[in-house]
Amino acid sequence: TITPAPAVVVNGPENSTSAACSYANQDAATAAFNAWLAGFTVSGGCAPVGSYGQPSAPAYCGGTVSVTYNVTDKCYEGSSITSPFTITPAPAVEVNAPENSTSAACSYANQDAATAAFNAWLAGFTVSGGCAAVGSYGQPSAPAYCGGTTTVTFNVSDRCYEGTTIVRTFTITPAPAVVVNGPENST
Repeated sequence: TITPAPAVVVNGPENSTSAACSYANQDAATAAFNAWLAGFTVSGGCAPVGSYGQPSAPAYCGGTVSVTYNVTDKCYEGSSITSPFTITPAPAVEVNAPENSTSAACSYANQDAATAAFNAWLAGFTVSGGCAAVGSYGQPSAPAYCGGTTTVTFNVSDRCYEGTTIVRTFTITPAPAVVVNGPENST
């Protein structure tokens, strides 16, 4: 009498979907992928063999890898399980910047008024989306209210974003030159 081998039991991990922002870098995504791969197992049979080749983790900023686990055993006709590991991309980074501004010196009562207008204009530089997108323009100062230009460079970065640099100017044009006339001396 030949006793049949125990039944071959094949297991695979659930389909995995995670967000790009949950990974600090590619190493973290690869570690999660490798832990997920450990969910492919086979037991029973005579000496079952399971193989999924050498899959690589998807890019940590977004992608999918489908893994097919093929199982064979000498008394088993064979089977396979396919499961995807997906990293969804971060929301798109949205960068906004005001248009270049040009105004006349005569429209400002004093430097405080010019500075208030400049600060309101600076508020037009914004960034949203991504994982934790950051925008910075340093600490620019308003130009002199009697005339001048301040150039602002807005740098945006995020871990899954190439980066953006936007340059804008805030200009206050000087008032027309004051012309003083007086009569000639008269005797």
